[in-house]
Amino acid sequence: MLRDRLLRAINLTKASIDLAIFDFTSGELAGALLAAKERGVAIRIVADARQAQGKHSEIPWLLEKGIKARLARGNGRGIMHHKFAIFDGRLLVTGSYNWTDSAERFNRENVIILDDPAVVQRFKVSFERLYHGSGAVSRGP
Repeated sequence: MLRDRLLRAINLTKASIDLAIFDFTSGELAGALLAAKERGVAIRIVADARQAQGKHSEIPWLLEKGIKARLARGNGRGIMHHKFAIFDGRLLVTGSYNWTDSAERFNRENVIILDDPAVVQRFKVSFERLYHGSGAVSRGP
């Protein structure tokens, strides 16, 4: 199961998790992020603004728990459709997989896990642009 790979990555993280995600409704993954925060892992999230306000979104709960998040949109009517996470600045998880129960149980999804420093660095740059970009609105501490 793809969720198990994500849980393992979260649980093994020592210092930081940067997550860019379109849809996040998995309570299990949200709980793992909170546990990581409680053990001292710095967590930053960029989430799609519309999806983050959805009925089942875990983003409001994570914000309540003190996890930093920025809500972003695409251009015009567009969406923030990225789905990637960087663990400890050296492990990248990316693909079509949203952090949702539907992605795990019903959808045809994919995940690629990479530790190539050049590829991870490109995604780090992308994350920083998203996190600090003009289309993002800060939420949380």
